[in-house]
Amino acid sequence: MVVPEHICDAARQGKSRVVMAWLDAAQGSVNDRGMAHAWSSLDAGCPLLSWTCFPHLGFRSLSRRAEITQSHVELARLLLARGADPNWRDRHGDGPLHCACYKTNNNATVEMVSLLIEAGTEFENRRNITNEDTGIVGDYGTETPLSLAMKATLEPQGHAGDLFVSPPAGLRIICMLLRAGASLDTLGSWPARESAEYHLLLALNESSGHFYYSRRLKNDDLQRWQCHFDALWALVAEIRAAGSWKKYVMAPRREFLAIRGLAARGHLATSDPVLDFLVRVDNGVLWNVLSFWGAPEGFRLSRPPLRPPALSFFQRVVGFFTGR
Repeated sequence: MVVPEHICDAARQGKSRVVMAWLDAAQGSVNDRGMAHAWSSLDAGCPLLSWTCFPHLGFRSLSRRAEITQSHVELARLLLARGADPNWRDRHGDGPLHCACYKTNNNATVEMVSLLIEAGTEFENRRNITNEDTGIVGDYGTETPLSLAMKATLEPQGHAGDLFVSPPAGLRIICMLLRAGASLDTLGSWPARESAEYHLLLALNESSGHFYYSRRLKNDDLQRWQCHFDALWALVAEIRAAGSWKKYVMAPRREFLAIRGLAARGHLATSDPVLDFLVRVDNGVLWNVLSFWGAPEGFRLSRPPLRPPALSFFQRVVGFFTGR
């Protein structure tokens, strides 16, 4: 069954009652495709979940794109509970999570991305696609949700692309995707252009196409943009150095335990009462304390990569013990 256009529009606007009432009355599936808009950026005939995750689909002007709201999140939750497929892909390889990551500008988008990840969205982006006319099978790649979130976080605003206001949810979404298993090495369709570093350098230096964001900005807007670029570059570099997201998250704990071992053997001393307690406390209590140590946000807006590196957690703890 083809989903009527007015139901697709209702999903785009987050109107749960309208969409769910239609599903209750219709004989089709929650994964049936909707009618096509000839000028949309998605493939013709998207299911309701994709329309819900891409609310600006349908506006002719990019400057009038809508945002994901709590209403969209609630509708997506209802559709998933009804059996909507989070891994549906259009002919370009885009799915609901791709749609949600096109804009990363509010907390509702964070909730939508979290919902889709928990629903079991796959992150792999290479698929064997069979040409219907020739029957030839080819290795096809597409941009990943991570690459789209990186672009959205660094994309300038304004009609001429000469303003930059940081999307408050951008870096949080990027960390969520990395925590869930998104790869830093498969962000695009061409092997030489798939790394996260390559995509960031496109934003910084590319002189052709539409992605050379830094060349559009000046003065304070450029400084704000550079601050966020530096944060993303540092995040990627630190995860690379650690070997994985999990090791990156655990690194401060390992560094603290190493410091504690030195202090317990009398090689370091501190006058800080909290650190002194953690050195002397029973191991069971210490592990309980460390269990409340949340995952890092994954970015440091004050640390450009070309300046002297900031002190590591290990060095900061040593400073506490030595007074330096």
